[in-house]
Amino acid sequence: MPEANSDFWSEFKLAVQSLSIREPFKVVEKTPCARNSLLSGIASGTGVGVIRGLAAGAFILALL
Repeated sequence: MPEANSDFWSEFKLAVQSLSIREPFKVVEKTPCARNSLLSGIASGTGVGVIRGLAAGAFILALL
């Protein structure tokens, strides 16, 4: 097992501080095909949700 030294922990602390959740979303418009992919995913998820909601609604009404 490697011995932990203060240099490792100081570098680890700097690495954790440099992490950002917002950074990838700032450059999403520079990613090729990002807009089309996001819109396709949103539309597909909405479509599946509506279909499942209608199917579940009809099933629940049949039970009443």
